[in-house]
Amino acid sequence: MRSVTYAGQSILTADDVAEAMVALSVALSNERRTEAVTVPICTSEGAVTTADLVIGAGNEVISVPVEWLGEEPDFGDAAEQLRAHVLYPASPIVAVEDTSERGAPEWAGDLDLDIDQG
Repeated sequence: MRSVTYAGQSILTADDVAEAMVALSVALSNERRTEAVTVPICTSEGAVTTADLVIGAGNEVISVPVEWLGEEPDFGDAAEQLRAHVLYPASPIVAVEDTSERGAPEWAGDLDLDIDQG
């Protein structure tokens, strides 16, 4: 479970919902947009309910792990709805450095990278 702080208030939700909400908030911010979303949350007594939030540009969302006693609720459908948003980022591209002893291929030395032909 994660505690998500938003507008000075904290809500408890599942890890996947918090992760999706933060990622979507960043994507919306990058486009200078905001959107209202409804996410499932747990009360301090363990009851399941929902919260309506406006995420995106100008709205800080902070997510931190919290200890949760008992079985965590399955909020997977809500996380998938957030991930289905048209602006939700695709899987991140991870750069991998080639640490092999091969180095650059032999033909790479023959490349002329001078695009202005000058």
